[in-house]
Amino acid sequence: MLVLLTGASGAGKSTYACKLAKSASKSLTFISTEIPQPEIKSDAELLRREGFTVVERFVDIGGLNITGGVAVLDCLCNLTANELFDEGGNTRDGVANIVVNGVEALSKRFELLIVITNEVASDGALYPDGTRAYIKTLCAINRELAVRADVVYELCVSIPTVIKGKALLK
Repeated sequence: MLVLLTGASGAGKSTYACKLAKSASKSLTFISTEIPQPEIKSDAELLRREGFTVVERFVDIGGLNITGGVAVLDCLCNLTANELFDEGGNTRDGVANIVVNGVEALSKRFELLIVITNEVASDGALYPDGTRAYIKTLCAINRELAVRADVVYELCVSIPTVIKGKALLK
């Protein structure tokens, strides 16, 4: 089963994803796509204490060769940026398909895959070309995964609203 969680930054998506995961299985994997920053403390130790196996994967999510009960993929925003921009800041072609197909492949290896993303296109601001390419790519990924997902939630101030499928928690 594939579940997509979307909403604004800081809306409580990661917390809710972990709550959903823990309600569904004891076999828990947390897949972080954020490239570690030495000056920023990671949540990995906290997640391990909560029973998650923590895996870091910054690109090629479909090539991640793990299986299990429930996985939380946090998040498409970082994964998209990691795939889209080369070391010189130039954009690559075909990234939306790479990410979508990678998530699809990963979802087949777990009983439940919970994917976190952000709503990024609702502010109406004008951005430089690279940022516009990122927003366009992430929106294409979000739309396609929403079509493929069994359940889609939107979170606003930590309140989940089901916009597709049936709620997994009461």
